[in-house]
Amino acid sequence: MKKIIALLIVAFVALQGFAVLSARASWPGEKYDVDQNHRVDIADVLAVSLAFGSTPVDLNWNHFADINDDGKIRVDDMLAVALHFGMSEVPED
Repeated sequence: MKKIIALLIVAFVALQGFAVLSARASWPGEKYDVDQNHRVDIADVLAVSLAFGSTPVDLNWNHFADINDDGKIRVDDMLAVALHFGMSEVPED
């Protein structure tokens, strides 16, 4: 239980930084749109999953999946994409 609480605290603190990062984007979800198709969808979650655990020296590295730009694809990057799931640059009709 203590590990879960610690993870939630870390995730909350990390997401505070993500809000600042997304402010520099041209649309609110751009930072989380790993595949750059103007939607945060399952393809973005999959892209982060495929790069999970990697660093810039690894073959499966994807710099777009490093949401917080710390040089590692970890659970905080996955959580950020998941929390913004469904965002789109263009509103759907």
